[in-house]
Amino acid sequence: MQRRHGIVAFLLTGFLGGQIPGPAGAVGLAPSAPGPSSTPAQSVPQSAPPWRLAQPTLANAENMVLGVPLGPEDVSRLPQTFANHVTGQLDVRSQRDPFTGGYLNIHQFEGVAGQTVNLAVTSNDFEELDISVFNMEEGTLAAARGSATQITLPLRYTGSYQVVVSSPTPERTGRYRLWWDTLSDSAFNYQGHSQVPAFGPENSLDGLFTLSLPFGEAEIARMRAELGDSAPEVIEALLGLGAIYGMQERWTDAESVSAEVLDILRAMPNPNPRYLTQAIEIVGLMAEQRGDLAQAEDLYREALALQRTTLENLVPHSQDDGFVAQRSMTSALLQLARVYQRQQRYDEAEPLITEALELADGLAEPLDRMYFLELAAETYRAQGRRGDGVDPFARMTVTQGTTGDDGALDGLSTDHPMTLEQLARVAQRQGRDGEAEQLYRRAIAAAEEIYREDLQGYGVPVVYGLAGLYQAQGRIAEAIETLEAGIALEQRQFDRNLANLGEAGRLRYTASVAHTLNYAISLHLRTAPDNQAAAQLAFTNVLRRKGRVLEAGVATLELLENNPHPEDQRLLAELDRLRQQLAAISFGESATSPQAQAQQRTLRSQMEAIDVTLSRRSAALAEEAPPVELADIQAHIPADGVLVEYVRYRPFDPMHLRRSEIDVNPRDWSGRGFGAPRYAAYLLKPSGEVQWADLGDAATIDGQVQRFLEALRCGERLATPCYEPERLKPVAQSIYEVIFAPLQAYVGEATHLLLSPDSQLNLVPFAALVDEHNRYLVETYTLTHLTSGRDLLRLRSQAPSQQPPVVLADPNFDTADATGVMQVASASRGGARSADMANLRFGRLEGSAQEVAAIRPFLGDDAVVLTEAQATENALKQVQGPSILHLATHGFFLEDVPVPLPNFDAGEEPQSSLRIENPLLRSGLALAGFNQRQSDGEDGVLTALEVAGLNLRGTRLVVLSACETGLGDIADGEGVYGLRRAFVMAGAESQLMSLWQVSDRRTADLMQQYYQRLSQGEGRSEALRQVQLTALDNPAYRHPYYWAAFFFSGRWTPIDHL
Repeated sequence: MQRRHGIVAFLLTGFLGGQIPGPAGAVGLAPSAPGPSSTPAQSVPQSAPPWRLAQPTLANAENMVLGVPLGPEDVSRLPQTFANHVTGQLDVRSQRDPFTGGYLNIHQFEGVAGQTVNLAVTSNDFEELDISVFNMEEGTLAAARGSATQITLPLRYTGSYQVVVSSPTPERTGRYRLWWDTLSDSAFNYQGHSQVPAFGPENSLDGLFTLSLPFGEAEIARMRAELGDSAPEVIEALLGLGAIYGMQERWTDAESVSAEVLDILRAMPNPNPRYLTQAIEIVGLMAEQRGDLAQAEDLYREALALQRTTLENLVPHSQDDGFVAQRSMTSALLQLARVYQRQQRYDEAEPLITEALELADGLAEPLDRMYFLELAAETYRAQGRRGDGVDPFARMTVTQGTTGDDGALDGLSTDHPMTLEQLARVAQRQGRDGEAEQLYRRAIAAAEEIYREDLQGYGVPVVYGLAGLYQAQGRIAEAIETLEAGIALEQRQFDRNLANLGEAGRLRYTASVAHTLNYAISLHLRTAPDNQAAAQLAFTNVLRRKGRVLEAGVATLELLENNPHPEDQRLLAELDRLRQQLAAISFGESATSPQAQAQQRTLRSQMEAIDVTLSRRSAALAEEAPPVELADIQAHIPADGVLVEYVRYRPFDPMHLRRSEIDVNPRDWSGRGFGAPRYAAYLLKPSGEVQWADLGDAATIDGQVQRFLEALRCGERLATPCYEPERLKPVAQSIYEVIFAPLQAYVGEATHLLLSPDSQLNLVPFAALVDEHNRYLVETYTLTHLTSGRDLLRLRSQAPSQQPPVVLADPNFDTADATGVMQVASASRGGARSADMANLRFGRLEGSAQEVAAIRPFLGDDAVVLTEAQATENALKQVQGPSILHLATHGFFLEDVPVPLPNFDAGEEPQSSLRIENPLLRSGLALAGFNQRQSDGEDGVLTALEVAGLNLRGTRLVVLSACETGLGDIADGEGVYGLRRAFVMAGAESQLMSLWQVSDRRTADLMQQYYQRLSQGEGRSEALRQVQLTALDNPAYRHPYYWAAFFFSGRWTPIDHL
């Protein structure tokens, strides 16, 4: 079987610019040029960053340690020469190498500079294993290949090291032992199965991918230039690259590179069937991900036909060839069956499942049989059928093991926590609760033995399983205690990961552990709704998890601002340059060419690598804080206020451990037992009293919200409402009855609502809801929006303003003048632009000139006011913490519309996608020169990503009187990805924004009244409320269309010295 280089080997090549021939006993290295010296030993490198953009080599050939092969006698002496060992297993639970299809595990240890570590890896199950040692500061330090190898590695750095053990053979499973010595003050932590979030730990495979992808992409570019696109090495590398993008949820990049490979292969007279099948399956998966099931079906059918031909014509050159072909065929059958299931075409799915079962029964590896049998069982259960006939454990005979009391499952050892957990789940599903509890406890004990101190990696999901068993049995106290213990284990890693990962990595990680909240909320609301301890556990963890990605991003920027370092400034400047380069390519005439798309992919990888590096550098400066408690939040709630924390959750039912839907990723077992999403709300009073309500089905509520918004916004084009207020009130009251009436009794005498919405509730104009007395909510309450109740902790700190108020208004969208730049201080950080903006054009906001004249008297004589051609993007980028930033211009948010895949059978050519997945690139503000895309060296488009780079530390208030400035993409638990998020990241204390277009002349009147009230010492939230109440008293403007579009978020107190 042809040897394939794995991801670690490929990325090592990218690091060093060399070749990895991979002899049997060790991995060789032939670098094209020597690299710089390694990072000096230190706890936190400040002068030598882990990501050197200008120096694409991270290690030097002289420093690379190569493993040596061990003979039989050497292996026999290992128990005497090595003090410690751990047994690892490569199987379907492990992470998968995107390049080889082989499995891999990651082991981690803490090393000390000056130490020498002796490592050995041995296996009776594998003829070859790839082993490498790396850390994020120095890159890959040692490598070896073989079934028995030893590495002796002097450590030059104090910190975390990773040991990757992988099989170069696709799908091959088996055991190995990792031996070590001279680690007197540390132990290995085992991180290696799919239950371990692949993107979690800051030193995991995701960190390796993120920091090294720019080098790997550069290596691919070199290979393409030298070998041509049709070279097998190039095709294999591109396919692996697409798989990595998919693992990192960079769906646009994954789809574009995979479609590019598919084009290359289809143009070849005799393409390699394996490559062609892999490309088709990846592109099919992308189609399935975005809901194009018809296209996915066509591609999966084609892939299945290729797999059949391969299996029928197979002349095995080794045992591995037949094994891989049989397993691939089984997988192809089930992925097509999954599409049929999602389309409710059960009769067509049935024969595919039956055929897959026959193949699965014939697989030699017990774990593979179990995996595919379980997939088949799940497809039956998705139809409402029990699937007992294909229960993997019912079809596999449990026999007594040959050693000890542990049984073996048809050759599968049951001393591994994953096997024990699966047995526990089956026992629980079959009602054998006593046996299930014992199995869960054995699984936890096995996890403690394997994972040692790092139970977060695997032990936590097992603990959650045991908590679910107690929940199903009604043993509430034990369920709470067990679940709380599991969450405590996970929380330590959660906080550390958010500090060290970049924005994209944070989102991936929080998504991977999202079910933790579902467990806690479900235990409370669905099983023990009157239990105060369960309520405290659920609410506490809502506050510890909701809005954390945004908070971590703000913390990173604040730490870098407060601890300036030349290297940070260099990285920020480099990030600026990369974004500008990306913008230039994205808007170029050849933006859709494969070459341009490859450049864009590389630029995005480089930007993400810098983001991770900045996060890691800032994390080193942070002091570890204890987890937030309810009392911490309670202390910052005003005496007249109440915190209303909304949350969208999926109810967990431990009585039904099954998938409630067909998942795109069949390896994800975490979805079992979860129902359709619902909304809930928790209330916290200044007294510490906690109340709650389960509000109902999320889809139903979202539909009501959408209809309410449509009724409110239907008059935007005519700048006048479509309906009389009395006709709109019943719609507003129906929303009130669902999302607020259940809470009304608990609010009591409070008059200030601190609202933290979730998901689609972020778009609700709460002020316009109508209560049971036919009164708008704004008539009773002052409303302040928060991303999370945790904002109360962030808002207690206040940076000093650095500049007087700055106003940009009434921009001339056709011309720009550079003189405005001179009126504000210099310094900027830019961002990339969305290609979707090409067709946008705006007309003048004539009322914004009136708005400036109206608010100018309240801002002081030193205020900087830029209008018409001076209201430029460049001028805005120069601001440095003005006390107030007022922007009166057009805002926009563009929906992300995917480009469909071509119908290859019909001869259609692929359409290159210009999708911009990052919503911060699809929302923004239009400034001078926007229509011509020329504005003093910029293009007049200030995207939300650029806004996030502004320096608004010390800015008391940002007012966006532009239209739709509060819109953006919705992320559960993270709020709105758009301008409102960007201004928080930039450091603004508070914001006044809009949800829909309002007449610019009416906006001018509203803003004049608002600033007048601020100047009289009213609070920022209360001032908006009083302006809205004034509008209600005016027959001409009493309709919510005129006043409810505006909402306030952030610090609500008065502004000093306005």
